[in-house]
Amino acid sequence: MPTVSGLSHLVISVNDLDKMVEFYRDVMGLEITHQHPGHMAFLTSDRTVEDHEIGLFTGREGDSNVLVHHCWRVASVADAKAFYQHLRKHEVPIKHCVSYAYPWIGESTVSCYFEDPEGNNVEIQAMVSLDPNIPDRTACVIDFDQSVEEITARAQRLVPAPLAARV
Repeated sequence: MPTVSGLSHLVISVNDLDKMVEFYRDVMGLEITHQHPGHMAFLTSDRTVEDHEIGLFTGREGDSNVLVHHCWRVASVADAKAFYQHLRKHEVPIKHCVSYAYPWIGESTVSCYFEDPEGNNVEIQAMVSLDPNIPDRTACVIDFDQSVEEITARAQRLVPAPLAARV
């Protein structure tokens, strides 16, 4: 059976292309790889890996949200914390920060959820190792005002943490 190796790209229909390009370029740090001003833009985090990871196209109608969310992986908990601080600096409202345990793969997330300017849900995510004997897919609150070591310990379920509602 064929399998996929990871996310290649997503496409979002937008109301305000310029505002969305500005957000994904200036706040998220993506690079424009192709653009047809007024109609579409392709952006990527690393053009040596993917030509485009997100495509923005005009033509969105009304307030509809087509996506549940899209997730961008970062290399470390320190990077996730830095992104959280960067988002706050740009006054991007944070929806919630959480860690989901995936014991069957021996990892858990360190995640920050927020919205782009048109209300699409976005996640920044780092992965940390996790004891595979954790009993289920628990979700706990992450506090990015804590140190990287404290955040990591919480995500690894090494210290008590408030449980989060599943979102």
